[in-house]
Amino acid sequence: ELGYDDFKFDDIMRAIIPDDLQAEHVNVKGYSIIGHIAHFNLRDKVLDYKHIIGQVLLDKIVQIKTVVNKVNEIDNTY
Repeated sequence: ELGYDDFKFDDIMRAIIPDDLQAEHVNVKGYSIIGHIAHFNLRDKVLDYKHIIGQVLLDKIVQIKTVVNKVNEIDNTY
């Protein structure tokens, strides 16, 4: 019998994100990890799923303690 722990992040995202969004190639697998922070650039179409996406990532990657989504451009002048 398979349970939640038997599936990877990508498998769970395919099960959660509706087929019509997947057909549009909306990618929720693209994230960066810096230390204990995971950084997403989620598209508007999947923002309704942002909390579950973040929670699944926290569950599946033990080093992650914080999940963030960039909402604006980052402008940094040295």
